[in-house]
Amino acid sequence: MFAESGRWLTATLAKSTAGKSKMPDRILRDELWLSDRFLDLPTDIARLAFLRFVSLADDFGNFEGGIRRLARILHACTQSKTDEAIAQTLDALMAADLIRCYQAEGRDLIHIPRFRSKRWYFARK
Repeated sequence: MFAESGRWLTATLAKSTAGKSKMPDRILRDELWLSDRFLDLPTDIARLAFLRFVSLADDFGNFEGGIRRLARILHACTQSKTDEAIAQTLDALMAADLIRCYQAEGRDLIHIPRFRSKRWYFARK
């Protein structure tokens, strides 16, 4: 019974991911864990939010923002449950210059300064 369900799951996953790009891999370098900007964040929630944002960012360190979208993202991985708590977390990240919020073409976006993608790392070698 489990073997049959395992084959079904494998076939379903193969169909659902066929032709779609995979999520990018992210490398967390040692310098992050020793960074004053990261260590001086006021709460662990802010640190966890930043790590979540790094995993969401594209190869240039950008991703879509907006308080409702960020609320959904942070509700899943932190104890930030109110818009006020989320705004405080974003303010802490902006004050530390770990993220920069901006708008383009009517969309709220976030940029992670000093973001280096895996592609940059391999191109350097």
